[in-house]
Amino acid sequence: NGESYPTSDWPENAFSSIVGRDGEHNSVWYDKSRFLLKKNVTFWLSRTPHAAGSSFDEVTGRIVNCVLLEDRICIMKNSLLSASACTDVFFCSTHLPSGNMTRQLWSVNVLSQIFDQFHNDFTNSKASSRNNADNNVVMMVSGDFNSAPGSNTYNAMIQGGFIDSRS
Repeated sequence: NGESYPTSDWPENAFSSIVGRDGEHNSVWYDKSRFLLKKNVTFWLSRTPHAAGSSFDEVTGRIVNCVLLEDRICIMKNSLLSASACTDVFFCSTHLPSGNMTRQLWSVNVLSQIFDQFHNDFTNSKASSRNNADNNVVMMVSGDFNSAPGSNTYNAMIQGGFIDSRS
């Protein structure tokens, strides 16, 4: 919202290190009639990503909100054949720090490590709602990366295993 200090006009935000209010949000919206929420995860872009409110020494902690969604329509269409033909969606929304390349690169490193952990969990899982050990999952992250193609942050994301959907 461009304001430096929280005011009473800012919405409530339990994830902020500024008690009660800030203007940053990383919502994930999805159609509940189409998708079933299997899991939701929030982690922080910090040295301790699973510690709520932690940050890389910023006033407002940067978070990543993620959902694992199952496509209800695909499951219904394929229930007679093989539900393993369906692909789950792991989608995350974030907002990287601006104006500080070091914090951006640290944040990319956290994103990459957490995505690697989830990728390993998805591919090695023996149990799923469809009893599918292969667990077809597409993984995506979107948001405000405060960087452009060709920047150090962008290049770090590519080196970290992310693919730019524009390419």
